[in-house]
Amino acid sequence: MFDFESALKKADNIIFETFANVTVTIEGRDNPVPGIFDNPSAISSLPGGGQISDRDNELFLQSHNASGISRRTLVTLTFSDGTVKTYQVKNPEPDGTGLVKLTLGNHHGEQSQRSPIPY
Repeated sequence: MFDFESALKKADNIIFETFANVTVTIEGRDNPVPGIFDNPSAISSLPGGGQISDRDNELFLQSHNASGISRRTLVTLTFSDGTVKTYQVKNPEPDGTGLVKLTLGNHHGEQSQRSPIPY
């Protein structure tokens, strides 16, 4: 009998060994993990001036490395050229197949944990 779950886990490991393009340090953890960073840079110009960014940066992690990550968690990415950039997680989305997509927002230092929008 074929063990599909085991084969899928093995395939995910190969994908991350091959395509991981950042090392990720997750807030509150000591050991970095591999990640796949996608920076779509989909910026549209408006005829009257200005720009609209219609996609956010995304980071893909294996589920076992993303446990406990929630909105507002800080992740620090180290790129192969040595560049280091810190982002704040906007939305973690487990896909049910062993991967988690993290939608990332810019982090500008210390931020309030309270929303600036009064309810």
